[in-house]
Amino acid sequence: MPLHLTLLGGLTLSLDGKPLSGFASSKSTALFVYLALNPGAHPRPALASLFWGELPEDRALHNLRTALNDLRKKIPHHLHITRTEIALNPDAPLTTDLSEFQALAASPNPANLQSALTHYHGEFLAGLQLKDAPAFDDWLTAQRERLRTTMLQTLHTLAVDHAQKGNYPTGIATLRHLLTLEPWREEAHRHLMLLLARDGQYSAALYQYETCRQILHDELGVAPLRETTALYERIRAARRNTHPLPAPPTPFIAREKELAQITERLANPHCRLLTLTGPGGSGKTRLALQAARLLQHHFLNGVFFVPLAEIEAPHLLSAFAQHLAIVFRENENPHTQLLNYLAPKEILLVLDNFEHLLPSATLLSEILRTAPEVKILLTSRERLNLRAEWVLEISGMETLPGDKDPRELDSVRFFLACTQQGGVLLQDDAYPQVLSILQKVGGLPLGIELAASWVPSLSLSEIETEITRSLDFLATSFSDMPERQRSLRAVLEGSWRLLTGFEQATLRQLAIFAGGFTAEAAVEVADAHLSTLRSLTHKSLIQRSGERFLFHELPRLFLNEKLTENPELLSNTTTRHSRYFAAFLHTREL
Repeated sequence: MPLHLTLLGGLTLSLDGKPLSGFASSKSTALFVYLALNPGAHPRPALASLFWGELPEDRALHNLRTALNDLRKKIPHHLHITRTEIALNPDAPLTTDLSEFQALAASPNPANLQSALTHYHGEFLAGLQLKDAPAFDDWLTAQRERLRTTMLQTLHTLAVDHAQKGNYPTGIATLRHLLTLEPWREEAHRHLMLLLARDGQYSAALYQYETCRQILHDELGVAPLRETTALYERIRAARRNTHPLPAPPTPFIAREKELAQITERLANPHCRLLTLTGPGGSGKTRLALQAARLLQHHFLNGVFFVPLAEIEAPHLLSAFAQHLAIVFRENENPHTQLLNYLAPKEILLVLDNFEHLLPSATLLSEILRTAPEVKILLTSRERLNLRAEWVLEISGMETLPGDKDPRELDSVRFFLACTQQGGVLLQDDAYPQVLSILQKVGGLPLGIELAASWVPSLSLSEIETEITRSLDFLATSFSDMPERQRSLRAVLEGSWRLLTGFEQATLRQLAIFAGGFTAEAAVEVADAHLSTLRSLTHKSLIQRSGERFLFHELPRLFLNEKLTENPELLSNTTTRHSRYFAAFLHTREL
């Protein structure tokens, strides 16, 4: 029959699910526990000395025989006893909560570590005290300290994991658990103060410092470390300063997947610079702002939004100063003052529309190097190409429902929200046309918003026709929308101006491919080698899909217009395109 030992928080033996009791003495059960945790044969004199070390050897051996007889009556199949040695029977089924705890605590998986906590109900063999057994007491003390250390390390690891993932309430509870086991652990008090502050509980964070100070004074007769007091001062200063983010003109709809990706990456301690890259109109700014709102309390010194669309490189430092509320001193280098200001701060900088400032990206590297607790969330139509950069590509919303109800698509939800704001409620039979419109604008949020703005004036079929007829249709007269975003043409022209002459010529020619193209076709038709395709991909103008490169639909229409503006280039590109596919078809026929 299976025997289970509960060793953490007390001692209980259960045989076939039923508790065992009535042992002659606590030394009998302690003896069995020792044998269970120390497999192998043990000489009788060694065990007698371990448990009755204060008695003469003959009396100690007699007591050992009495204890073994006691165990035989209760658990006859779990011991192997000879005249000279005693051992646990390896063939008898035996489990312990201790082995389960140790296996789970040794795992790198946070879920297993969390499960380990459920097995630690208290001190190893809590309440057990044996007389005349100093050697056993030494062994027991060592085991208790080892397991207590394991428990503390498990709690610490879990607290760090919860903090990194932004699970502050769970991290706070974990640290409180740790401090019940070791109240004088100052680094745990600091960690708890930080998580409370990040969770917006500034008063509780400041009170935790006072708790820490009192415990250290009462238990150890020392004051908190300078590091602990400095954190207290930082939290107190952060409480006095709040930094509101720009309020959006319309509600944020959907895009839960992208938001989760952003917050997850910024929670990673190795990700300190995250670039949201994608074509103009893909919603990068709204996503960055929404993520900033979700993370507003996760950075001790706040989240700061720095809009850069209208800022030129010479005025970049001034833009930082304005939005960080820094007053530069005239007799000092503003570059150095910015770095010194950020160096001790725990801040998330949200830098919006950085694509025209790429030569100034080295400033961001300097910030990351000198301010170890600063993170940067940046939007740009082009990657920065910095070693510290993590990239998340933001494209159009999904427009193909597949097996989904169309109403579950983010793009449909956003379109409906925009039409409702304009006073129009669409019926269920409108969804096929809505999906067609969404596909024509490539799922781009700006395209969706501009198309939806026409719903009060035109039917869905008329809107669909006008989008196909002219790119200029997707425009609005909203006076509170930036000029660069009032039409998709303005957005695309902005991206076009950032390209080199060679890149412009290459894109004009690639636009002749209506359904995408391979790397081989790009070389033959447009002299676009892999390095050029890679650059255009990094600038969010083409997308890689398996072995093919694709355009967003609206940029391709825009580039087709650019190609048509150059008749000579159009003629040459059409000829090369025809020759390439003629040769391709000829090869396939062979």
